[in-house]
Amino acid sequence: MACMPGDLLYLFLRRTAPISDVFLAGVDGLIRGYGVTAAGVDLVRGMQGQAVSHSLVAWIVTGTVLGSGGGIIDDFLQISRARWAFRTPSMFTSVSLDIKLSFGATLGYILTTHAWTFAEHAPGFPLSSTLDAVLAMVPHLSDHEAHVISGLLCSAVLSTTAHMRAGQYAAAERASLATARRKKTDEVASDSGADIESDSE
Repeated sequence: MACMPGDLLYLFLRRTAPISDVFLAGVDGLIRGYGVTAAGVDLVRGMQGQAVSHSLVAWIVTGTVLGSGGGIIDDFLQISRARWAFRTPSMFTSVSLDIKLSFGATLGYILTTHAWTFAEHAPGFPLSSTLDAVLAMVPHLSDHEAHVISGLLCSAVLSTTAHMRAGQYAAAERASLATARRKKTDEVASDSGADIESDSE
């Protein structure tokens, strides 16, 4: 009972860190990039006959929420706590890396696939032809190419962040060990000094 499978997994991840941290963060990035594009924007675009399928706001919101996980919903509804309550999500006060990354990946996917144009979705918008000309300067990718690139970019960002955090954690752990050794050395020295004084008396 003292050594459950969860403990073995934790110990394995601790022994293989920071390699395991970077690997898992990379896999998470690939999944997130797919969630933002195929399971997010494309899901809304595929709702044929529905007005929401042409909504740029719906594409961005769905992609951002899917990419950043259920943290936004939990923060808003407090469903992970014993008492549910509405509250202002912390994303309005401090935006996390997950939300920034998901928003950037969603916007990048929409721009690179040329999925939304003013001429098609908002023809009466002022300067629509000029804005479409600006959007046309963005390199065009197929949906599959954009899926892959979005996943790879998310993977690269999260892997790099995980590597940096692992380095910071290792530095903090080394500093705490050094502090503990110094304290132990000081205690031993003070105990030795007290023993010498008692012997001299």
